[in-house]
Amino acid sequence: MKNENIASQEELPLSEHNVVRAANPQSLDTRLVLGVIAAVAILLWGAWITKSIVDTGGGNNIKSVELQPLIQEYVQAQSRSESDVASITAETENFMVVLQEELKKAGENGDTIVVAEAVLSKNVPDITPDIRTAVYARVALPKTVSIDQRATGNPADSLPSMLGEGDER
Repeated sequence: MKNENIASQEELPLSEHNVVRAANPQSLDTRLVLGVIAAVAILLWGAWITKSIVDTGGGNNIKSVELQPLIQEYVQAQSRSESDVASITAETENFMVVLQEELKKAGENGDTIVVAEAVLSKNVPDITPDIRTAVYARVALPKTVSIDQRATGNPADSLPSMLGEGDER
């Protein structure tokens, strides 16, 4: 078998190109170096593209907001106001729409806004004061009225009508 390999090698024509290649090992090293440089360049380009796709411009933070006290504050103020039921309903609906818009604005830069009650970590910044300020800049907190200001006349006078006494049937 060795003799056959030698014979086949002897049959190959020797060209000047083959001789130069075998005599010049630097051409092999140059190709290897160029291949490594190309591979590194491709890897760096891939890393840069991946970072560009994943990067959203400074967002991706998790922030919390306490909705329950904010809504409770508004509803309690409405319950103590002099407004009628229809205007209370309309104003409360407007408050909820504005609250939703402000929460949406807070998350527009890629931040994730979660309800504070769902947050287990203390490392999440609370944006409730910012949301409260923004909402009340657009929707006025109802003016509360004391019980004394609400009462007109003697409350005992209205008691018979509340109990149904004096009604003619």
